[in-house]
Amino acid sequence: MEEKNMEAEKVKSVKIYPNPTFGKFSLESHEDILQWELVNQFGSLNLFGLMSPNDSRRTEIDISNFPTGTYFLKVTFKDGTMTRKTVLKD
Repeated sequence: MEEKNMEAEKVKSVKIYPNPTFGKFSLESHEDILQWELVNQFGSLNLFGLMSPNDSRRTEIDISNFPTGTYFLKVTFKDGTMTRKTVLKD
């Protein structure tokens, strides 16, 4: 029986909290984030952020001026991307 390479199977983890949010939320990861994009449910880009090399694992994002609804946060790492959903409430 073959041993599985646990490092190769490592899944990226991103925390978005609070979710749902009333305006501001935090984005955190155990790996360095290069950039993030926030799009609405129709696919329109609303916000974009580049992470600083000195502080690339956590940021706060303010969407308090946006309409309530569902948004998708695309997070880019040096070796891939992942997308997570967040909801903005009144």
